[in-house]
Amino acid sequence: MSNNDDARALLGPLAGEPAGAQRLDLTEIIRAGDKRRRTRTWGTTALAVVAVAAVGAGTAVSVRNAAHTSGVPMSSPSAPSPSGSAPAPDRSPAPVGAECRSAFLPGPTTVVHAVDHTGRYVLEEQKSSGGKVKAVVWRGGAKVSEVTLPTFTDASYALNGKGDFVVTITSATGRTTPYVYADGSLTALKGGNGVAVAITDNGRIAGSQQPGSAVVWQSPDAEPTKLALPDGYYASGADGMDESGTVIGYLQGGGSTKAALWLPDGSVRELPAPVGRDERSLTGIANGWAVGSDTVPGQGFVTGFRYNVVTGKSEELPAQFGAPQVAGGEGNVIGLYDDAKTYVYLNGVARPLGRAPVDGLLGALGISDDGRTVTGSIHIFTQKGDRNSGRAVTWTCD
Repeated sequence: MSNNDDARALLGPLAGEPAGAQRLDLTEIIRAGDKRRRTRTWGTTALAVVAVAAVGAGTAVSVRNAAHTSGVPMSSPSAPSPSGSAPAPDRSPAPVGAECRSAFLPGPTTVVHAVDHTGRYVLEEQKSSGGKVKAVVWRGGAKVSEVTLPTFTDASYALNGKGDFVVTITSATGRTTPYVYADGSLTALKGGNGVAVAITDNGRIAGSQQPGSAVVWQSPDAEPTKLALPDGYYASGADGMDESGTVIGYLQGGGSTKAALWLPDGSVRELPAPVGRDERSLTGIANGWAVGSDTVPGQGFVTGFRYNVVTGKSEELPAQFGAPQVAGGEGNVIGLYDDAKTYVYLNGVARPLGRAPVDGLLGALGISDDGRTVTGSIHIFTQKGDRNSGRAVTWTCD
């Protein structure tokens, strides 16, 4: 990996089991998950942010960027700055609204690995006979489909509003192969080694291929098409796509990495960081709203933003959303704040996710298009510290 890849690669999940009865609230850990880490072995990268929260003894939420050596409080404008560095951004929090109500999802769904943009479909992994793993899709507690996956050491998924999905399989040798499940069958996408990061309801797929090219498959059986690479850049990668076909990702060249998006007509648009900020990264897009983060030079302070594709305007998000990881329709986002709560940004108000039905490692994975349904998992720590035991949870924001 290059230095840029290292700076943007997702940090691994928390190691070990928390002592005592601490309740952890970690949006990004669940979102990535032990089996949802997107493989970026040859240049396709993800935002290097992990939000770490520990409740009890006044422990602050921290956000760490791999480009920096230590985590810092997400919302501590008064924190001392290293000598010669810029001060932390002074951002005000959004007004706090009523909690979103939590409940277990109907049916036997355990840990959720993907949620569609409507909030109706969820995907989980189940062990099958002989040690194989099945991908199982549910809707409203009813099983929609299941398919046995090729043997893998890691897998990441994206699900559409019809219950079809893409999965990137990482083999024991580190090779990544993207597959699509559509029309009742699982097939490898054409083009060989690569990753798939999104699938729209009409079957358009976004991803990346060796040796570092953002691509789209216009349909599950199509050959991949490389997305535009502007002059001065040598590599690109895709990190998401919305229903319009707008792809978010990054461009690499000249010793830096720039956030970018590709419009449905194939044109590319760079998103430079504001003056006084480091290079920015995009982490999600839905209904023409892209979300991401940039940092204060020389520090790990993270500032969240959302970008409207139609107007071309970027706006800084309130303090509760310093490192947004999930994008929803109408500019809704999910964020983690230093009171160890996860919030949904809805109509200018921060709505906290209510306490889950059981204690454990809590994480939100997806927001419905209207921003009022959040889906995720509660990972329950066993005596062996197994985080893969859990239940699927939904929050309703009335």
